[in-house]
Amino acid sequence: MQLLLASMKRQGWTDSGDDRTIRAATGVVRRLGCFPLAITEAAHYIASNGEKALSDFIPDYEQNVLAHAISHPPSQGKTADNQPFKLSILWNMSYNSLTVDQQTLLNTISFFDPTGIPLDLISTGAIKARGVGSESLEFLRNNQRFKGCKSALTRSSLVMQNENAGQLWMHQLYQESAQARMNFEECQRSWDRAVALLDAMWPIADRSKRRRPDLWPKQTKYLPHVQSLAYWYRFYNATKHPLNVDDRFAQLLVQSARYVIIKRVDFLPFLNEDLIVFA
Repeated sequence: MQLLLASMKRQGWTDSGDDRTIRAATGVVRRLGCFPLAITEAAHYIASNGEKALSDFIPDYEQNVLAHAISHPPSQGKTADNQPFKLSILWNMSYNSLTVDQQTLLNTISFFDPTGIPLDLISTGAIKARGVGSESLEFLRNNQRFKGCKSALTRSSLVMQNENAGQLWMHQLYQESAQARMNFEECQRSWDRAVALLDAMWPIADRSKRRRPDLWPKQTKYLPHVQSLAYWYRFYNATKHPLNVDDRFAQLLVQSARYVIIKRVDFLPFLNEDLIVFA
């Protein structure tokens, strides 16, 4: 209970100090099975959703549990009330509290490497991509809109920000949860937006001078995200709903392969496999 209250206070929540607060917090902790990670996730959700969020938490949680049970019946012999399940319910609650634009941004960046997503890949990338016709990024039409969406995501705890490195970070488990939540249509739209962002920011050397050391720092910065796109392409290509890709993705793979060859980087062993598909 102390962990829950302390986590909420660190995020600006004001403790009224009465018995109702103690009882409500104790009920939340017990419902989550005293699972520390679930408790800290619940603290983020409560602190971000107003003063009634603590007293309303258990009814909201149970409603999400019921909705999940209807949509995803548990397999025979498996219990739904385990630790990963508790986290997925909490993540769904936080996701549902976001606006459509914030959800769209979250779905889009779930295609990138979750351990360090450069802020400029999103903010500058959206402006550049819109300049060449990517209207699906209209919701990020200026830096103010991007900052508003980003702030909401970091407050929700679904995404964290490293101020010094200028990066967003997402837990890999949540990345997989975000992918699993999307239906095929939203997955395709999110993929298209992610490709548009990376295509806009990847620096391309002139054909007359392929060896451009001045471009290597940026190519190194964005290379893990090409790797992530290639991973998800292969993942969905093995399902009933393969992603529809265009020349932009093929171009990213070609440019990345050239960089790897020139730099002799021991990286992305599956890039060449994907290049064969487009050869």
